[in-house]
Amino acid sequence: MVRRDLDVTVVCPRLDTAAHERVAALGARLAVHERVRQVRLRNDTGAWNEDPDAYPDGLYLGPSYRSPASHSPCPPEGRDWTLDLWFVDDPARQPDLAHLRELPPRLTPQARTAILRIKHAWAHNPDYGRTVRGWDVYRAVLDGGVRTPEEFERPRRGT
Repeated sequence: MVRRDLDVTVVCPRLDTAAHERVAALGARLAVHERVRQVRLRNDTGAWNEDPDAYPDGLYLGPSYRSPASHSPCPPEGRDWTLDLWFVDDPARQPDLAHLRELPPRLTPQARTAILRIKHAWAHNPDYGRTVRGWDVYRAVLDGGVRTPEEFERPRRGT
């Protein structure tokens, strides 16, 4: 794992007022956990869904979590985790669920190694997570045959 990042998608029968209330209540419970600094709640349903052609309606919780300090010397302090919790009612349109079905058969040991090398090389780049995302790495390796960080960077430099 290059970044401590967990993406969880929860399929709900519907995203009605009761679902909104349950997700908000979960956010409130997470907010008082000793390892959570803050929780973001976003409503991406109806008129608030800014890209309804690409994504289904959803509710989002983003807790900022810090793991407990370890007893090992590397690193002794806790680590920050990115948690993305999505609640959707149309799972067939949720991209990450499609990836769970489509990616595993394509992830050969060589592809996994290439993906991890590229992600590791980009982990501290401020563009990673903004203009370059993990999915870009997967596509470059699995669809474009890219195997090294240098090959991944070429199109971004225009060479």
